[in-house]
Amino acid sequence: MTKYINIPRRFEKLNLQIQTTRYSRAGDSVLVEINQNTPLDQSFGTKTVLTRGSMRMEFPDSDTPAREATPRSAKIFPIDASVGKTKIKSIALEDNTEFQCIQPYSDYKIAYTDHNLSTNETLTLSPGVILYVFGDSYDINGNSYSGFGLFAIENNTVIITATDTCRVVSFESVPEAA
Repeated sequence: MTKYINIPRRFEKLNLQIQTTRYSRAGDSVLVEINQNTPLDQSFGTKTVLTRGSMRMEFPDSDTPAREATPRSAKIFPIDASVGKTKIKSIALEDNTEFQCIQPYSDYKIAYTDHNLSTNETLTLSPGVILYVFGDSYDINGNSYSGFGLFAIENNTVIITATDTCRVVSFESVPEAA
């Protein structure tokens, strides 16, 4: 088993950092044990998104059924099924399966939006977000992209146009007191 975890990429203007974990082979797994029940609300500071491959999540010591996902269908973790669990096992179903953990800086929490855009639909986002786009063909401010894209939107408003269906997930840090 090979599990690669990178040094976090810090986005100082956004008060966020991203840590990537990649499983090199299908079948690689990790069991995470949390010392408290997993909450679903904003108190669970880190959010996780599947960005490559496919994954199966199991919930040992519970009767909760396993969940399988791809980047286009995966919920942002923590998910409903993980609430109240202290053990969560992630299993890669494909080689090079990857997920990214978005972590807020101290005194911040994360808010996110998740949109599925239809062909020719547009979405406008203000600066201050980390943007994940999953799609075969989309434009951002008139520039064409395909496949998975990660963008740090620090200074300018962006307009995303889906030239084919795509999923757009944005994360922003907000002060804890908000």
